[in-house]
Amino acid sequence: MIRVEVEESYPPGWHKYLFRHGGAEYRGKSRIPLLTACRHLERIGANRVERVGMFRGKSTEPDLTCVVGYGAKLVVKEGRRDAPKFAKWDMSWKERL
Repeated sequence: MIRVEVEESYPPGWHKYLFRHGGAEYRGKSRIPLLTACRHLERIGANRVERVGMFRGKSTEPDLTCVVGYGAKLVVKEGRRDAPKFAKWDMSWKERL
């Protein structure tokens, strides 16, 4: 399992994240770090069926898991009236995040 380590950062709601793959270390900042990391992993050629987990601090159990290919296709959509839900990712989301 690829370990995506997250921490709260500024501004609130954004998270710094870190993961390692193929001997390299990657860092970023996102509102949805697990799904953003999956898209990054897909771009660098990670196995699409490899499991990815989001971990906070020194936790040994992930808060959330998915496989690279599935997570790369999703984004969290938040409406004013509706609860947050998963939606299909497309490049237009890049400008909104």
